[in-house]
Amino acid sequence: MRQLQTNVNKTGLREEEFAERLEWFIDIRWISVVFIITTALAAVNLFSVSLPLLPIFLITLFITIYNAGFKFYIQTVKLRIHYADIRSSGSGTNLLSSIRRLAIIQSMLDIISLTIIIHFTGGAENPFIFYFIFHTILTSMLLSKKEAYIQACIISILTVSLFTLPLYA
Repeated sequence: MRQLQTNVNKTGLREEEFAERLEWFIDIRWISVVFIITTALAAVNLFSVSLPLLPIFLITLFITIYNAGFKFYIQTVKLRIHYADIRSSGSGTNLLSSIRRLAIIQSMLDIISLTIIIHFTGGAENPFIFYFIFHTILTSMLLSKKEAYIQACIISILTVSLFTLPLYA
């Protein structure tokens, strides 16, 4: 009889559920890439807003590249989960820590990318600064309480820096 995989992370999600939620974030990120490009082009061409398109497109390219890497990595992790489930091996803890690391890396790269895009598109005056709130809420569903609080502190520091650093430049 096959033993059911019961490795659970700090948020109460099993490996399979955790991997599926990370894959959902990867899919949302593809939509975000299209949204960034469309919004930037519409702002420049339709509304004659002066935006530095090169930095915006470079950070969008960076997001596309790391998202493709995440997509590939999550597919390999899901295969490892499947094979670990079949073999009923004890490698579930390793898989779970890999998935948790991936969630933290995704979260931090998204926060950094969002900060850079907001900086180049108006800084503190950019209405999309509130996307930090959405990002915090969504990723707090994946992270442990401690990791979610750390992320919220980092986002707070980056948001304050968007307001204060232009004063010193």
